[in-house]
Amino acid sequence: MLRNTASAADVSSWQRELPEEYLTCRDLGHTWRPASARYMPDEDAYERTMRCGRCHTERDQVLSRSGEILAGHYTYPEGYTVPAGTGFLSSGARGSLRIESVTRLIAHDTEAPSAKRKGK
Repeated sequence: MLRNTASAADVSSWQRELPEEYLTCRDLGHTWRPASARYMPDEDAYERTMRCGRCHTERDQVLSRSGEILAGHYTYPEGYTVPAGTGFLSSGARGSLRIESVTRLIAHDTEAPSAKRKGK
């Protein structure tokens, strides 16, 4: 089964609108922090929720008594995922996201010194 792949134009437009924290997580990965956990006696398993400290994506997992991951689910904040119908992000599209992240960092770094001078 072939997956619908997002066009370069769709990805380019979408990535320009991504907030900095969403783009950074897509580039570098999430910064998971424990949010909650509980034991589920009926399933003889544990459930835990982790939350990304940067973009606030939530990751839920069900763990066996030995720690094996039995199930998992992500809940993304509004605007984090590609718009419906856009398609799968190819490796080229993911590369484009990384370049967007790097160029924003460069722009931020080049603006920072002048902003510091104005503040003096």
